[in-house]
Amino acid sequence: MQLGLLRRMGAEARLNLARSLTSTILCAHRDELLRAEPALGDSELCVRLVARWYGPELADRVRSHLERRRA
Repeated sequence: MQLGLLRRMGAEARLNLARSLTSTILCAHRDELLRAEPALGDSELCVRLVARWYGPELADRVRSHLERRRA
């Protein structure tokens, strides 16, 4: 049934649905981290989210980049 609904949706509607679902997941992950560690700063929150979504290697690179920007 749900696949049928998706197939009948136009391309723009499917894209909007994908954007909405992605935004919901991103916000849920952010909120989960902030509930667990409310004192996280913006930079560390960003690094933790990158680690969760893309892995620790990229998170380390993001952390290094943010540290260089602050210096």
